[in-house]
Amino acid sequence: MSAEYRDLPKLVGKLKLAAIDAYIGSSSNFSLNKRSNSYVLSGKLGSLDMSVSMSRPNADGTGGGEFASPERTERSGYKELFDQIRKRVDRIVKPWMDLPNPYSDGFNGKINEYREKVVAVLSETSFEGLDPAAKTTDVSTVKLQSLEKIAPGRMRTLLKGMNDYAPALEGSAFNTFRATFVTSMPSVIGNLALLARVHGETLLAEQLFFKQLRKKVVEVVEKATGAFEEIAEEEDGVSFDMLLNILIWGCMAATIPGGGAAATARLAGGASVPLAVLKDVRSLKDSKTAKKATFEADNFEEMMKELKRAFEEIGEDFRNAEKAVDENLRSNMNLVLGDKANHGYTDTFFHLTPAPIQDAAGATRMDENAVNQMTVGDGATGGYMSQIAAELEKAAKALTGISMVDLVRRKHNIGMGPTGPGGAFAELRQVLYELLQDLRWKVDEGNVNLRAAMRDFQESDASSQKALDAVASNIAQGSGVDPWDHKKQKEENLRPHSNGNV
Repeated sequence: MSAEYRDLPKLVGKLKLAAIDAYIGSSSNFSLNKRSNSYVLSGKLGSLDMSVSMSRPNADGTGGGEFASPERTERSGYKELFDQIRKRVDRIVKPWMDLPNPYSDGFNGKINEYREKVVAVLSETSFEGLDPAAKTTDVSTVKLQSLEKIAPGRMRTLLKGMNDYAPALEGSAFNTFRATFVTSMPSVIGNLALLARVHGETLLAEQLFFKQLRKKVVEVVEKATGAFEEIAEEEDGVSFDMLLNILIWGCMAATIPGGGAAATARLAGGASVPLAVLKDVRSLKDSKTAKKATFEADNFEEMMKELKRAFEEIGEDFRNAEKAVDENLRSNMNLVLGDKANHGYTDTFFHLTPAPIQDAAGATRMDENAVNQMTVGDGATGGYMSQIAAELEKAAKALTGISMVDLVRRKHNIGMGPTGPGGAFAELRQVLYELLQDLRWKVDEGNVNLRAAMRDFQESDASSQKALDAVASNIAQGSGVDPWDHKKQKEENLRPHSNGNV
């Protein structure tokens, strides 16, 4: 059974022992006597064969350097020398001994929480994702990990219900309303669902990076231990190889199954824009993300340098992996922010720009039951707009409890730093949250707008027109949340809704 990351303290102890053995074998007159588990210095004094024995460190790398005579121990300095070797090993290895646990309930739970409470809530169809709890052992088996099929929530049913009752609204007064809420809004929600999925799967990428990184740390320690042991046996030209594939391993797994190298956000009219996802870098002909590194040494000092270099190599590989995630997040952030320039209700990908109903005079038919079903419902069915708004709010609030920073925190010199790409993740999460809250507000306000138009259609008096004007004015002012301004905004920043008693 191969060693695991949890075995690292014991493995590092063996590494320290092997390093001290190698020092003795290549840098002193002592030799290792495994039978007596000691270091022995042999020679002649006149015609007599003489030998001096010094204690070897314990199996965990502690102790050693002692002679039978305490005075000789103190005078020799070997105890202090062994301590220095142990400290040199610690300086190299210690930062890698407290990496986040990618198999933890926290990691698995947050990935599943994002999928089930955000993506599935916004999605109209089911989707697949790699099981975050799977213990894939090698890159070659990534594609063999079990896939979880995540069922969508109620969004498809709600959007269909709203669409089914929309034909009961006839006339020019409702053309824009239908274009906004019946035709364009499903595309916007679908694009937000896709954005959420691409955003959320970067958690999986980080999880897989850490799975592979922890394996590489163990591999370095074990292979370096073996090399030190060979040096201790006075062997020359020791070496070991490592495949640096952290980025490849994680990116393969983070590619949206069936989505190729890109996912596409679409408008109801057919226009599209690609979202950036992590590419399957196996297909990149000139990829510099995977290589075989070779480490060679002839003696203790050279091997200590190679040990340091080995960790530098896997550190660089991991840093490149995290940079790929960071770039992915920032690329999609720029894409989303670019949607600010789109102002019409027919050409926005991630936000809705409704044009309110301002005059019911252009209506030729309004079925009151249809309006009720589309807005508040009868308590058992319908109320589709209200329920869509509630689902949007549910997804937005779930987002606030999901942080990459909390999952990936490590020592400052590992990867991109103590929080990795967590900052970019948080920035895009905030924009997505604000887009969802802004849309929720607009759906609720559209709900009030439609009911106000219904009243004006029925009564056609100054009071009903005044109420309709008030709703239109509130919609024109906006929700009060601006996803593009880089300011962190909360639910309480939303503008109050119009009086619903219209």
